[in-house]
Amino acid sequence: MKGFGLSSLCLQEKKVLVSAVSVAVEAILAQFSSSRTVVQKALSGDSTINPSLGRLVLQCLCPALHSLLTDGLKPHQNDLIAGRRPNSAWGLVQASIRPGRSSAVVGAGEGNWRVTSS
Repeated sequence: MKGFGLSSLCLQEKKVLVSAVSVAVEAILAQFSSSRTVVQKALSGDSTINPSLGRLVLQCLCPALHSLLTDGLKPHQNDLIAGRRPNSAWGLVQASIRPGRSSAVVGAGEGNWRVTSS
């Protein structure tokens, strides 16, 4: 990273952003560690059955990813069709959601999201 001309303070800030995502992912993975079967793992991933998982995603992972993407650590990504395009939090949301028949509102307060699933 020294070749990019980042100060040690800036480099430390970037490490904190990446670390926050890692901590959130580890906490989410821990939710599945006690599951023994595929069915148990699937049920562990259902936030209506396991609300603590939903809280981890909405309160830890999403803010950490948003901070990382809006920081500009990697401002662009290469796309086979579109070429070089900017990374953004909204682009991550669009890439993560598949249109389907059912939908649900995710989140609380003013930041509600409507997520569709098939």
